[in-house]
Amino acid sequence: MNEFMYYNPVKLFCGEHQLSNVIKEIQQYGHRVLLILGGESFIKNGNYQPLVDALEAAHIEREELRGNRVPSLNVVRKGIALCREKNIDCVLGIGGGCCMDIAKTIAFGVKQSRDIWDYVTYQAEPDTQEHLPVGMIPTFPSSGSDMNGSAQITNDETTEQAGLSGVYPNFTWLNPAYITKLPVASLIEGQLTAFVQVSIAYLGLERSGIAEAMALTLMNSIRANLYKLVKEPDNQSVRTDLMVASALNVSGLTGLGKSGDWSLYPLEGIMQNYYGVGYKQAITVLFPYWLKQCYDGQPVFKDYFTQVFGVDGSGKSDEAILAEGLQALFSFYRSFGFPTSFAEIKERKESLNELRAAIALVGAQPSIYTTFTVEKIEQMMLESIDGYGKKGGQA
Repeated sequence: MNEFMYYNPVKLFCGEHQLSNVIKEIQQYGHRVLLILGGESFIKNGNYQPLVDALEAAHIEREELRGNRVPSLNVVRKGIALCREKNIDCVLGIGGGCCMDIAKTIAFGVKQSRDIWDYVTYQAEPDTQEHLPVGMIPTFPSSGSDMNGSAQITNDETTEQAGLSGVYPNFTWLNPAYITKLPVASLIEGQLTAFVQVSIAYLGLERSGIAEAMALTLMNSIRANLYKLVKEPDNQSVRTDLMVASALNVSGLTGLGKSGDWSLYPLEGIMQNYYGVGYKQAITVLFPYWLKQCYDGQPVFKDYFTQVFGVDGSGKSDEAILAEGLQALFSFYRSFGFPTSFAEIKERKESLNELRAAIALVGAQPSIYTTFTVEKIEQMMLESIDGYGKKGGQA
């Protein structure tokens, strides 16, 4: 285990009856709040009005930015301007990961002197690490943005993705009532994304017993509760457990004493741009193909297949262990009806020139396991489109 410093300042409220505590939390910061909202489900499901009524009863004025389905740079810029114009005291992200990432980035950008894109692309050093107080109310548990300091933003003009680190929410409210009407298929998609993110944290050339035990606990919890969810879709206790697992999945506990490898994150952005899918589908479908490219018989991957999927590597070749491990992972996806290739999501006319242009936008990527040259990235993307073994060679 490496030496480490652990910091997570997020105050976590969990439960259906925490609204009064959340209002008190907001009041600590002032009486003007900006709400960042996603689609219409939060409003149509009857969750919006009680929150608004509670804000009004506490004399908290509000501004809103609605309809956010992608973490848009243009919306961030609009939100920063709105915060300055209306002297906003607190930003509240209500929705999925994109709403939470927008909220964090706005809260950070208000305190800076230059355009926010300069900071997320590291063209400029921050004027300060301070940010407006920011709270999270997840209504689509998945990415873990509700408990970590990271945010990812998409440039609307160029489709480039860039992000922040170290911008933690001040508080988060996990209300299982807010996901009661979330379809099982949508919840499964989000939780498989959380499973992949925890898997990435479990891997790493350094070993850290406590971090890996935390990761295994979260993966096992997600898996067990997903199976329960399929049988008992209205079980609120199951949905609560899944919300908590999502919140903790990238909270730092699974990476204690490990440097980790984050090469999958920019690579999944390629498929978002080329194939026109969202983050959750992109990273989850691509994960097994990323594993295949990284593998090269390295012990850490064998350990992952053994500990997570029960693969017995005794007397087997490296190639056989990889093949069995990937099949176990694909079977896990299929048990919930989740696609194992991009072609299963939707048809797309293949254009190698377009794909290569999308890859060029990201370029070669360093990794602690391998070097992702543009050629290796192309091979991985082609196989992930058609399916395991159909392009780019078999394991």
